[in-house]
Amino acid sequence: MPEDSAKAGGIWFSTGKLYLRHSRKRQLLRFIAWHRERDELLFKEVDEKWHKAAKNAIAIDRAKALASAKHGHFEEVDECVRRWFMYLTDERLQAENPQWFEDSRADFKTIEPLVAPHRLAQTYSPATGWQVIRAHVESLWGQLSEKEAATRVQQLRRLLHRYAWFGLNDNALLNLEADKGKTSELFVFTQEKRGPKNAAVQAGRGEQYEGRPTKARDVHLVEQALRLFFVGRDRNYRATYDDMREHLCVQATRTPDGQEVVYPISLGKVMSFDQFYRIARKLVTAFALDAAKEAAADRKEMLERSGYSTDLAPRAADVYDTDTTEFNRQAVAAFEIDGEVPNLGKITFVLVVDRKSGKFVGWHVYVGNENWDEGYRLALFCALTSKTRQLEWLGIHEPDAFPDDENIAPHFIYVDGGPGSSDAAYAASSRLNIDRAIGGPATPYWKPNVEGGIGILEHSQAHLSGGYRRTSRARDRQAKRNAKLFASATPYAIEQQLVKDLIRQNRARNKAHLLDHEMKKAGIEPSSNAIFSWYVNKMGGVEDRRFSEAEVYLALLNQKPRVRVTHDGIWLLNVRYNSDRLRAYRRAMPGPLYVAILYHPLRPDEAYWLTLDGAIDSLERDKRGKEANGTMSAREIELYNARILASGIVAERKKKRKKGVAVTKEQARIALKQAASPLTKQRNAPTENVHHVRKVQAHRYRKERPLDQPDLHLPPGQRGAQAAKAAASPSRASSPAPAPAPHPPPVAPGRASTAELWRQRRRGSDPE
Repeated sequence: MPEDSAKAGGIWFSTGKLYLRHSRKRQLLRFIAWHRERDELLFKEVDEKWHKAAKNAIAIDRAKALASAKHGHFEEVDECVRRWFMYLTDERLQAENPQWFEDSRADFKTIEPLVAPHRLAQTYSPATGWQVIRAHVESLWGQLSEKEAATRVQQLRRLLHRYAWFGLNDNALLNLEADKGKTSELFVFTQEKRGPKNAAVQAGRGEQYEGRPTKARDVHLVEQALRLFFVGRDRNYRATYDDMREHLCVQATRTPDGQEVVYPISLGKVMSFDQFYRIARKLVTAFALDAAKEAAADRKEMLERSGYSTDLAPRAADVYDTDTTEFNRQAVAAFEIDGEVPNLGKITFVLVVDRKSGKFVGWHVYVGNENWDEGYRLALFCALTSKTRQLEWLGIHEPDAFPDDENIAPHFIYVDGGPGSSDAAYAASSRLNIDRAIGGPATPYWKPNVEGGIGILEHSQAHLSGGYRRTSRARDRQAKRNAKLFASATPYAIEQQLVKDLIRQNRARNKAHLLDHEMKKAGIEPSSNAIFSWYVNKMGGVEDRRFSEAEVYLALLNQKPRVRVTHDGIWLLNVRYNSDRLRAYRRAMPGPLYVAILYHPLRPDEAYWLTLDGAIDSLERDKRGKEANGTMSAREIELYNARILASGIVAERKKKRKKGVAVTKEQARIALKQAASPLTKQRNAPTENVHHVRKVQAHRYRKERPLDQPDLHLPPGQRGAQAAKAAASPSRASSPAPAPAPHPPPVAPGRASTAELWRQRRRGSDPE
């Protein structure tokens, strides 16, 4: 592979690497070379799906590219474009199919002079590439006619396009037939016709009619059908295609007595619906046929579409559909037990979707069974609050994915008859003034948006480690049986990929059928994000449907009603939390002090304390806790601490029996190694008794969580009064006895401990 690179403020642009460009249009780019003469960086825009059309490389001014990289607009990503067989050795390729290997090497020899390191930039440069390729054609085949020369140039451009797309190496030119699902060998030569099935095949006339090519007269036929039926009779695409087959794809003849009779033409001469749809969409855009439909026709079409789930939601943010599923990917824990990363089984995934626009507005990932407390409750919390901190915790830089001013409460939440309709769910919905609608048994088609969204997200991770597809095919059943052996992703990594797919689906331009006449006039793009934003900005009463953070947090987050406050802050999840407001409150209040704490069960960075006026104040986790725990969730931290505590007890017993000595430094080293080490990719056998591991982790998570306290039903003013009364009561006799102070940790030389500070304050001297 040719070597060339350019540095930009800590990021190296290396030849052949993939970079995600964060701009108005997100692009996946492969760096080709640095054109030193023109001072430009050359990139190839690629995608996970192969596109045959050969496009020019993208030339970006080097100074602009370096400035963009310094501001974080370029992110290096893992290889996701190259096919699996492109990593095989030459010996393996020759053994599998010698002809396939020789063909790829012959193609490479044709373009080898063009991709030499000193000529790579000139070959792919949009300014000089055509001249370089044309000169190479003349050197290989001599003087050719204009038509033959153009054909050879196009042949080389396609080879160069594939060479840059799949990684700039020899195996990039391997034929892609091996990527079509064959498992016993790399690929098989076949004479079968390929392409979309046309109308004759769909009608059962035989496979010999498959793949009829589109002709020029088909374009005129489609245009005529669109003007007559799509616009004239206000039909959709499918109805327009049916009318075209019935009324336009006919032939007239006369009987012996002179009477004219119309017969349908042979089905083998009719284009398929896929061919019709591809042509029709381009013609509708070119001739603005969608704008030709009047507003009355659009309203008529919406009235005729009865029985759809969107009929129950006239506007966006009126109804949120919610559902839960066991995700089709095995997960592993973020810690080791006995030197091995244990299996956790399948995670549980909760999704919240707006019914009208189809936008994914909330989600939650956890380990455990379907329930309200761990699943639906936190998914609703995600839908009603800002997702900025959650995206930061996941390491996703998408500031425009979920605008904070669009976090409004729906009128209804639609759930099935499971835990989402429990008494606890009803109490929380009542506190938030949100009504519920409960679906009937075995009626998933009443909430197709959330059911289809879960299917799309599951399909996007089915090919990753530990994943599988839910089909009856033999290879998918085998993949499901082997999923635990190859599982390597933690719930954090699975959720990170889920959110990226979720954001991509929200931006997809596949909601043209939801645009009404006003949206088309306003130029709204056919995506869930744009439709949801348009409705929120248009409709009134939005401010009344926005909750303060305190209201949502008190109603839906975990609570510890009595946590002791020291001069160093509070002790939670085995680390210190503190804030400026909490420090001032601690200095102003003498004696023992206790406050109510709210924290998220998955993201330990999100912790808050309830102030005297009923508001919430954010707490910051100290640096030591972030370094020691890494990306572990709060439940995993609790389980890991329990494991360390159990190990200490066992070591103490062994010490008493003189069978061994516990080494504190060694335990600390193991903890730091566990937080920073990569996960094991494959294990010899799946973890036994996975359900016991799941129970331990879930038990530690639920141990001290209050479920539904009576004081949460009080008005906000009374909640604040009760909190102030509990925190600042002057009578020590009536208050419960405080918990015994924990043993002070060792402190660095020259720094007073918490106990010493307390003794000084008791004597009346404030060291501050």
